Amino acid sequence: MHSTTSLRVIAVALASCALLGAPAAAQVNTTIGNAPTASSNNEYDVANEYELGLNAIETSDYREAESHFRRVTNVSPSNADPYFLLGESHLQQGEYRRARNEFRRALNVDPDHIQTHQQLAVAHALLGDEDDALDELNFLRARRASCALHCEDAYIISASIWTLEEFFFGEIRKGRDPLDAYMEHLQATAPAAGDTGGGM
Repeated sequence: MHSTTSLRVIAVALASCALLGAPAAAQVNTTIGNAPTASSNNEYDVANEYELGLNAIETSDYREAESHFRRVTNVSPSNADPYFLLGESHLQQGEYRRARNEFRRALNVDPDHIQTHQQLAVAHALLGDEDDALDELNFLRARRASCALHCEDAYIISASIWTLEEFFFGEIRKGRDPLDAYMEHLQATAPAAGDTGGGM
């Protein structure tokens, strides 16, 4: 069951963002930003390497993804996303300690990388480090309290908290399929067709 847990966690968080209309910047960054690109055959194309890593994740080839993201971190060490995705690759392979280490590297680069805090909590929980997992959850709770719905990451923070509280800690421990539980939650809380959200 753990082999698909972490990507489901991300899928749930990102689906929540999409459903709640979160700004695109709050979602996982799939670009390198200002990373160099190849202008000749002799130059290394880091953006292409990153894209190859994303493609490998999509096809569940986590070893391949790992090799691509490792090369990206060597060229672009100041970007948290490749470290985060390295962590994901390790998590999918059941390498929880290695995943935890990569998530920590991502947070060294970007201490506010919300998805990394979420997945670091997952890695801690899978390693049996519940206190550390709860520390990550409490970090996210504090972030939500400090910005309410006014900060750019408000929806992804709330989705991550829900994911950890209900989806991960709750449903997995109950032995339920977490994705099914989440879809039930979405159906139960979705406004009815034609509902404008106004009261009577």
